[in-house]
Amino acid sequence: MTTTEGYRFESRLFGGQGIFGALEDLGLADGYFLGKALGSFLAYKHEKIYACLAADKGARALQLESELVRGLLECGVRVLSFASAPTPLVRFAAIELNAQLAISITSESLPDGYNGVKIFLEGFALERERALQLQNIAASGNWRTREGGKLARSDGCDAYTTRLFADAAWAEGDEGDYTQQKMANRRTLESVVFAQSEGGAMAEVLASIAERASPILEKVAIVEGVAEMRKAMQAGGGKKKLGFLFNRDGTALQVFDSFARAVPSEALFVLLLREGGLVGGRKTVLVDSLFADSTIDELRSIGARVQRRAGYGAGLFTKIGREREVIAAASCDGHIALMDRYYAFEDACYVALRLLAIFSKRGAGEWDAILRSRSAAAGGLASDIKRVELATSEGRLATMARLQAWVKAQGKTDGEHSNDQQGTQLRKNDDELGLEVERRSKNWRWVVCSADFENTLLMRSEGGDMAAMRLAQYDLSRAMKDCGIADIEAREAVGFISHL
Repeated sequence: MTTTEGYRFESRLFGGQGIFGALEDLGLADGYFLGKALGSFLAYKHEKIYACLAADKGARALQLESELVRGLLECGVRVLSFASAPTPLVRFAAIELNAQLAISITSESLPDGYNGVKIFLEGFALERERALQLQNIAASGNWRTREGGKLARSDGCDAYTTRLFADAAWAEGDEGDYTQQKMANRRTLESVVFAQSEGGAMAEVLASIAERASPILEKVAIVEGVAEMRKAMQAGGGKKKLGFLFNRDGTALQVFDSFARAVPSEALFVLLLREGGLVGGRKTVLVDSLFADSTIDELRSIGARVQRRAGYGAGLFTKIGREREVIAAASCDGHIALMDRYYAFEDACYVALRLLAIFSKRGAGEWDAILRSRSAAAGGLASDIKRVELATSEGRLATMARLQAWVKAQGKTDGEHSNDQQGTQLRKNDDELGLEVERRSKNWRWVVCSADFENTLLMRSEGGDMAAMRLAQYDLSRAMKDCGIADIEAREAVGFISHL
C-alpha cells in the first residue's frame, strides 16, 4: 500500500449513479483520482479486480476515459473497454463477467457543457454512502496501488443482443426460432424506425438488433435524431409504422405511433405491464412523482402494488435490484426497468423488444388504437408537463425551498380554500439527491421535481376534469411567477430524454 498526498473532490459533483459536473468543475484530474479511489476501494475487498468501461464519442469523454483508466491500472485493475457503447451493454457485460465495476463515461449524453461518469459498483449504482467512502479514500491519500493492471478492448455487441432477444422471447416455442412467425407477421410489423438521439452511442447495437429481427420485420430504418425519424416515418405512403427513439446512452426510450405522435412513457409502462402479464400476484412497481394519479389508479386496477417515490431521474433506479418484491420501475422521462426476466436496470433496447413482441401479435390496424387508448387512460387530463431551465445561479435547493415556502403561505392565506389543501412537502429520496414540492386540492394537484442537474426543474399539473386542470395550471403558473421561476410552454414528451 502506498500513501501519498490526498485529493479532494467537490462533494456536489457526486449525484445519482456517479459523478457529474460542468466542464470547468469536473476535470481530467477528477477522472484520474476517481479511478485511483475506485481501485483502492475495491482492493480492500478483492484480490483480483475487473472493470468494464465505455465512453461516448465526445472528445471530453475520451479524455476522461484515458485518465480514469490510468488511475484504475495503477491499482491493478483489469479493465475491459467497449469503446463507444451504451450504458446497459456495459452493465450487462459486468454482470456476465463477474466484474466488480462498470463505468460509462459521457459528455454528449448530458446537457451542453457537462461531463459525467456513471458508476455501478459491485452490481449497484453508486449510492451516497459509497460516494462518501470514495471521497474519504481520496482525501486521505491511502491509495492501494499494485501491479497487474491491464487494458483490453472488446466488442460485446453480439453477446448483449443475443441475451436481449432470448429474454424478450418474441417467438412461440423455441425462443431462437423466428421463422415460424415470419409470414404471419410480415403484414403486421410492416415498418419500424429506430433512431438514436444525435451524438449517441447506439448505432452498432441498433444495427445488430435490426439484423436479428429481420425475419419478422419487413423494413427497419436506422436514423439519427427526431427530425430524421419523423421523416422516415412519413415516407412510403400510408403504411403502418412504429418509431423508437433511444436516448444517447441507451437507458431511455420514446415510442411514436404511425402518425409520428409521441406516446407518454407512463402509457407505455401500463401497456407493458398489462400485455406482458408482469403484475400477477400483486407485484410491486415503482414510479416517480410525475406519474399521473390516473395512471396510478390504472396500474392498481390491473393488480400492481404501486409505490410512487419522491424525487426524479436516476435516484428512482439506484436500489431497485435490492428490493425483492419489485418487478418493474419507470420514470416519466422514458426510463423503464422490467425485472421479470432481465437484469434489474433500465435498458431501452430490452424495453423496445418487449414492445415489439406485443405488437407482433396484433394487426397493424390495432397499433394506433392500442397506443392512443393507453395514452388517454394513462394521461387523462393530466397532460401538462413542463421542463424549466433555471436562469438563477442559486441552484435548485434554494429555488425549491422558496417554492415550498410559497405553498405553505398559500395554505394560510387562501381562506375558504385552505381546507382543500391535502399536503405540501419538500421531500428527498433515499440518497438525498432528488427534491420535490407538491400542492394538492380536492380534485387537482401539481408537483415540481428537480432533475439530476441543478439548473433543471420538471413539473406536472393534473385535474379530475378540464376546469380542475385549468385551476392546477393557473396555480402553478402563479407560484412560478411569485417565486421568480421563468415559465415556458409545455413541450412534447420527447424533449425529456434528449439529455438524460
